[in-house]
Amino acid sequence: VDTLVSFNTATALKNSSVTATTITIDNTGTYDLAYGFNASAGINSAMSIYINGNELESTRLVLLEEAGGLSADILITLNAGDTISLGSSVITTNIVLPAGSLNAYIALTPVYIS
Repeated sequence: VDTLVSFNTATALKNSSVTATTITIDNTGTYDLAYGFNASAGINSAMSIYINGNELESTRLVLLEEAGGLSADILITLNAGDTISLGSSVITTNIVLPAGSLNAYIALTPVYIS
């Protein structure tokens, strides 16, 4: 991982808690995890979801143009204590996320809590 995305707001979430770069799951269950980014530069760079510090390669989004936005949505089973981060991966150039706007996000919705 080159860089984890820092969240500019730490929000109290049901079933999880947020730090500057990580969401920690409070309850085991299945979640709908939507994520994405809007880059102002970084052709051939990529971002992925990281679970407990390990890249979930199937979530990799590769920027094939100089600038643009990409997003995806997955269903995933997570355990209490698991951490989720969004970070750059497979860097061929540095990815640039613009300041002062929504540039990356993770939206986590519980589908089934064990």
